Amino acid sequence: MLSDGLKYQDSRMATCEEMKQDLAPFALHDAAAKSKGGPVLLRDGDTVYTDPSDSHSLIVGDTGSMKTLRFVLPLIYSCAAADESMVIVDPKGELARKSESFLSAKGYKTVIINMRDPQRSPDTWNPMGVIERAYKSGEEGQQKAVLQLNDMLNDIFFRRVDTKDPYWNESAGQLALGICLLLLALGEKLNMKNLLKWRYEKLADGTLDKCFRNLPTDGEIYQNLAGYLGMTAESTKSCIRSTFDQLVRVFKSAPALTEMLNDTSFDIERIGEAKAAVFVVIPDEKTTFHFLATLFISQCYTTLLETAERHGGSLPRR
Repeated sequence: MLSDGLKYQDSRMATCEEMKQDLAPFALHDAAAKSKGGPVLLRDGDTVYTDPSDSHSLIVGDTGSMKTLRFVLPLIYSCAAADESMVIVDPKGELARKSESFLSAKGYKTVIINMRDPQRSPDTWNPMGVIERAYKSGEEGQQKAVLQLNDMLNDIFFRRVDTKDPYWNESAGQLALGICLLLLALGEKLNMKNLLKWRYEKLADGTLDKCFRNLPTDGEIYQNLAGYLGMTAESTKSCIRSTFDQLVRVFKSAPALTEMLNDTSFDIERIGEAKAAVFVVIPDEKTTFHFLATLFISQCYTTLLETAERHGGSLPRR
């Protein structure tokens, strides 16, 4: 391509020497070699060159075009050579299988959250765990926890919404928010399993209604629960329950997944402080769990921002 003089308007393909000026080199066969992680863009003998910038890369290729072999695995190895942390969405689990032993030998804390086969997941993750921890940290943390909880429930209860009448999603989400805030106030563990328990068992046996009647009417928990428990029209309440049930069906129908989301087996804050490689194994042949992967990435991003803030604006570990 270079010899053909490939050009586009005033641009042309860079030469190898020009590329090397902007890339970071490291020796392939030197176990002690240190470099900067990034996509591997060039190889010259036993030296490879990575792009260490913070730019985003989009790799497009058909099935079987060796995207994993030619791009993703070299990217993982280059980040490992630089002792950088990584969060990897791994649809088939092959990236974890191929690189876990290598990363462990390099001193990495490896975390594998397997949503494809949750009953065999080496690690667990409670999406509500960081919210519970923030709530317990004091008044400022409680305000932050309520905002985080509201955002998370919006992600769950507005995955599918009738734009003509979002009332049912809003009401179902408000009921879920009220139950979650009640769990925090009672000191019960905040997770999806307990949310479902209070929706089905405690609502049916009257426990939720009893708690509601004893709450201060000007409190946030009461006001959120009142959107459902304060109603008298049974037909409306039935529609709210139905909407709630449809939107949590993925958890209700997959007890192994709900069990895996019961607790967190690792410290998410450590990703920006110590060497860590997190693999999120999620089916790519269906979109059912995609919102959970999005939620995890969002949670990582928020946590890393907070970690950087505590360390003067930059992460201790890239």
